[in-house]
Amino acid sequence: MHDTRLPPADLVRRAREAEQLSQRDFGALFGKSQGVVSRYESGAVDPPAEILMHCMHILAPSNAPAASSLEPAITGVRLALENLGRALDALQRVVISAGDMPLDDAPHSPLTGEGSRS
Repeated sequence: MHDTRLPPADLVRRAREAEQLSQRDFGALFGKSQGVVSRYESGAVDPPAEILMHCMHILAPSNAPAASSLEPAITGVRLALENLGRALDALQRVVISAGDMPLDDAPHSPLTGEGSRS
């Protein structure tokens, strides 16, 4: 069984090698230079999520994270979405309560930066 906690640098390198691509060709898939791919593989720079997901897809299922290891991330996203929902509800209440109020008199929204400032 393979380790499901592969560092991002190793994940990128193994996926690139599995596809038999040079760093230059691998980077071209994402609009990145050879130097950027080199920095990903050395661990100097963390690759963006889209690249990590692509690499996981190449190496799946042997190196894909187990569902249980994703649970904390799923919980975090769920909480963030709930908080966003509450913020949107609060913003909607402000908009409704403002009614026909001129925009210059509407309360300032910390989410959009619109409205008057006190």
